[in-house]
Amino acid sequence: MVLRVNGHEQRVQKVLAGDTFGEIGVLCDRPQPFTVRTTELSQLLRLSKAPFLNIIQANKADGHIVMSNLYVVLFTFLDKYNLFLSDKL
Repeated sequence: MVLRVNGHEQRVQKVLAGDTFGEIGVLCDRPQPFTVRTTELSQLLRLSKAPFLNIIQANKADGHIVMSNLYVVLFTFLDKYNLFLSDKL
């Protein structure tokens, strides 16, 4: 993931197989604060908000687990993001 800080792009985190990104957009209805680029051939699963929420609502027990996991990922990323920015600003 790449952030633009003070006009310069800086790599924040490397996304590996099984990692998620984009949860800020889905959970907070806000644009992502970073760009994700691939440096090699990659397979990605893209899910729009409405179909994602329909799946979650149709499968309540699984949906609760998925949402809990996404919130953990989101707050872990935000902690790393804030530490990264505090070092750069």
